[in-house]
Amino acid sequence: MKINYILYLSLICVLNSCNSTKNTSNAIETEVEIIEEESENASEFVSAASAGVDKLVAANMHTPFTKLEEDRDKNFEVNSGVEIAYTQSDKKTGNQMYHHLQKSTMYIGSSYLCDKCPNVHLSAASGFVIREDGIIITNYHVIAPKDTIKYDGLFAIDHEGTVYVVTEVLSASKANDLAILKVDTKGDKLNALPLAETELVGEDVYMMGHPFKNTFFMTKGIIS
Repeated sequence: MKINYILYLSLICVLNSCNSTKNTSNAIETEVEIIEEESENASEFVSAASAGVDKLVAANMHTPFTKLEEDRDKNFEVNSGVEIAYTQSDKKTGNQMYHHLQKSTMYIGSSYLCDKCPNVHLSAASGFVIREDGIIITNYHVIAPKDTIKYDGLFAIDHEGTVYVVTEVLSASKANDLAILKVDTKGDKLNALPLAETELVGEDVYMMGHPFKNTFFMTKGIIS
């Protein structure tokens, strides 16, 4: 099935129940896996990502941002032709959902040389893996910045700090504020986010992104 822009809510929202088991009259207790690890240090993550990007830019191992802009204009408001599978994931607790989303959420950064220091910096945006071979969705404004900064390239960084070069813009929709990107996975299989075809009123919805320099920040709401 081909991806359609109407799916944009599914790409940033994952429907899931907080309860992984149903209560019975006997009140049987069920063990729930708890994932414990240190909290994400946003500053350290961004610094490490910037250093990785700096090496790629210095070695000219990136796709010029101007080329990506050409892709954007060429594939403006057209269907990408990208085929994805719709799957149903297991119900998860909030703790499990955080780590589930974290694996499929990307830090999308446009690199630029600072005019106040010799370092390469990254703008901050969010992206989500929708296919393991390197298909990622993000917002249109990420590839159509309104500022006057001269960007070198566009990169996707996973939660472990692995830096992937964005090589192509497959489709861009200003009307929906969406863009579909292709990254060079270097042979890696990325963790694709399970997608649903519909959303149900009353279901819990979880969202993850990088607002206000808070990397991999998760919030929860409800479909109404």
